[in-house]
Amino acid sequence: MDSTETSLCLVLKRMFLETHVRGRQAPWTARLLMDDYESCCGSIRIEVKAALQKLLTGAAANGHLKVARLLWQTHKELCNPGKAIIAAAANGHCDLVDFLQDKCTRENIGAALIAAAGNGHVEVLRQLPVNEYSKTIAIREAALNGHIQVLKFFFQGSEVNTLFPELFLVKAAEGGHIDVIKFVLSTGAVGIGSMLALRALSAAVMNGHIDATKLILEQCGQVEIALAVELAASNNLVVMLGVLLEEYEPYSTCFEEDNYIEVGQSRSAGVVNPEVAVSQALYLAVSENRVEVVKLLVGKSYTCIVGAAMSKAAACGFYEIASVLANNVQDCTLHGTLSEAAKQGWEEVLAVLNQADENGFGAFGSALAEAATHGHIDIVKLLIVKSEECVYRFNQHLRAVGDSSWMAKSLGHDLQLIIIGRAFIAAAEVGHLEILKLLPMKKAHPRYLHDAMKKARECGHDAVVDWLSICIIALATTYRPS
Repeated sequence: MDSTETSLCLVLKRMFLETHVRGRQAPWTARLLMDDYESCCGSIRIEVKAALQKLLTGAAANGHLKVARLLWQTHKELCNPGKAIIAAAANGHCDLVDFLQDKCTRENIGAALIAAAGNGHVEVLRQLPVNEYSKTIAIREAALNGHIQVLKFFFQGSEVNTLFPELFLVKAAEGGHIDVIKFVLSTGAVGIGSMLALRALSAAVMNGHIDATKLILEQCGQVEIALAVELAASNNLVVMLGVLLEEYEPYSTCFEEDNYIEVGQSRSAGVVNPEVAVSQALYLAVSENRVEVVKLLVGKSYTCIVGAAMSKAAACGFYEIASVLANNVQDCTLHGTLSEAAKQGWEEVLAVLNQADENGFGAFGSALAEAATHGHIDIVKLLIVKSEECVYRFNQHLRAVGDSSWMAKSLGHDLQLIIIGRAFIAAAEVGHLEILKLLPMKKAHPRYLHDAMKKARECGHDAVVDWLSICIIALATTYRPS
């Protein structure tokens, strides 16, 4: 392309912009473009042709009826009336829609109907024929964009058909259009069914529409709310989760034998238990360390799942979540969690658990054994102290209940022997001599020391075997059974 052709091409593009984009009423521009098209050749002719093909659409979009007529009269073969009528309808130009309608296919007119509805142009809709397929999509587009006048136009003077709620309730919820949602409910189509209610609620929640969510919640049961809670929690939508939980009340959060079965099987059987859905949401939130979500869900979940979540937090070292959960778990669920935290070496988490379990006796034997097995020296030191406190609390408990029998007294002593003895065996099995030296040998029964030495010998830890042999001899001269 030489310099002359390049200059002409730029001029033509500029003229095209004057008509197409800036919206000037300039039929002379179109005529000049067409004259140049006839006189040009080669690559520049191709560019002018492309401009002419788009020009009718540009004229229709900007409401230039004179330009559209001129283009159609002179270069009909280059015009695309289908695209043009859609552009005119989307921008509410009734005169252009009227001019182009008889030049378009049924599909083009249907698309124009949808474009007009999506942009709220009722006057354009009055000009166009309606078929059920286009009407369905048009209603959805109008609902999504909140054009209630379009919805009223489509259903004016007729009963709401069975598709009515499905047509635009979900789309209205997605867009957060309160007036449209109220219009749906005011028609008497309130019995929308649980699945549709859930779809609408989910759409409002996922798009963060608080008012729309509150309005739709009035049509939902506990199952739909619980599933929406699960959705909000999995997407970390904290604000929306708070809105949902205001309306959610679990039937029960008590530990029951069947709860584990429900958690594992309810979904596969096609039955949704609200408490299970919320509990699963809690466990997932803990796994992903979503502290704010956990704070909201913990009081609404099964206690057995809270315990499992606590173990997960302990295993991952999620200190903040462990702090949140600690006051919402039962003593029995803390036991395994103590061991998990000790196993992983999470000292801060362990401290939180110890505080939560201060009124119970704890499973310090298992926790100390885990810490000894995995070589967590600081945690071993901590748990030795805690085990002594545990035995002390146990003895205090016996005194409080008035049990002063010989059996009761020996029980506290045996408890400490078991705790320390298990730690000796655990450390010896993996050869942690440094851990063994930390353990209070005098508080271990000789039988446990023999078992520990046997384990060390089986595993080939000679240094541990030698050290334990010395300890056993020393203990044999001093040990006195209670």
